[in-house]
Amino acid sequence: MHRTVCTKRRCGTVRKRFREKEPFARKEPYTGADPFARWVIVVRGGIMRSFGYIILVLFTVCLLAGCGDMFEPRTMTASDGSSSLKIPSSWGRDSGLNQEAKLCVSNRVRELYICVISENKEDLHRMSLNRYSRLSRGFILNRMKSHRVSKAERFKINGMSAVRYQMQGAVENINVVYLHTTVESAKYYHQIFGWTLKSRRKRNVPILKKVIATFREGADKKKEAKKS
Repeated sequence: MHRTVCTKRRCGTVRKRFREKEPFARKEPYTGADPFARWVIVVRGGIMRSFGYIILVLFTVCLLAGCGDMFEPRTMTASDGSSSLKIPSSWGRDSGLNQEAKLCVSNRVRELYICVISENKEDLHRMSLNRYSRLSRGFILNRMKSHRVSKAERFKINGMSAVRYQMQGAVENINVVYLHTTVESAKYYHQIFGWTLKSRRKRNVPILKKVIATFREGADKKKEAKKS
């Protein structure tokens, strides 16, 4: 009789071949995990992912809707220190809007734009608030087609006399609405013009008026004091 010698190497090879030929006989190693617990983990993970997606969607909607307007405003000062505006946190400085303006701010997502041009009275001859308003409005109206101009609205901005007109028309084939405000102080004439798309005028015009009402002549002294 022949005796078969089973070495560790030979028997291990046989067992290996047997497992390869009989894959159905293999069993997954026992991990000790409760199937119900694993199901809870999977469900909980799915809920957390869904919750994260909801937060992301709400944040995007809030950004597009301009929810940042509800946050505390911040002050933007003109590059020459001649004026300042308080803007919502969703706005920012936008110097590329107008080359002559020393202060431009915007919220491009919501199509809200405001610029300020200030001129020293000493450089102007026989000028008045009404005349300055008419001349500065003329530069805008010359670029607009099929324009309409509202009646003058006279009021005060921080103790300074102001006159405002609302103008509608087409600029480069885009229908826009302008709020043109002229402010007179002891030293300057300030031209504040804000604009938005015509389709957004009902919601955006009140916002433009609110920001324009924060106009100050000169830099914000409180802000400068904090910096120092």
